[in-house]
Amino acid sequence: MTACPENSDIEVTEITGDHYDVIRKICAECGVNNFLKLTAGYSEIKKVAVLNGQPVGYAVMLYLLDDGEICTVCVAKEHRRKGIGSLLLESLVNEGKQLGIKIFNLEVRAENSPAITLYEKHGFTITGKRKNYYSNPIEDALVMSYYENTSI
Repeated sequence: MTACPENSDIEVTEITGDHYDVIRKICAECGVNNFLKLTAGYSEIKKVAVLNGQPVGYAVMLYLLDDGEICTVCVAKEHRRKGIGSLLLESLVNEGKQLGIKIFNLEVRAENSPAITLYEKHGFTITGKRKNYYSNPIEDALVMSYYENTSI
């Protein structure tokens, strides 16, 4: 478990079945249809940020060998801009490094400046673009990557 420096009452831990109902609501706020479908059949790391016993954010990463794909980092609207996204991202990457993951990739909406800034703050760089990757609304995705030999 990791405590958030900006709010010592927030802890990051593994997602359990007890968290699913609230996480589904957070999914809807973030435009994610169903995080459970994302992870079926893959090796995965699933983290939840908990405040006073309630999930306030979650993050999911799939991995194979030394390659990690960060599927989502999502924080409930009323808890954004408090360092929770950073804490979740750091938790995924740190656990991934312990598992031998050396390359971390993700897609982010091209217009999602707060998320792009968050990822850049943690050493991710733009390495590509996927045209019309997202729907509702249709939007390009930026591919961002982080390589283990740099610091996060």
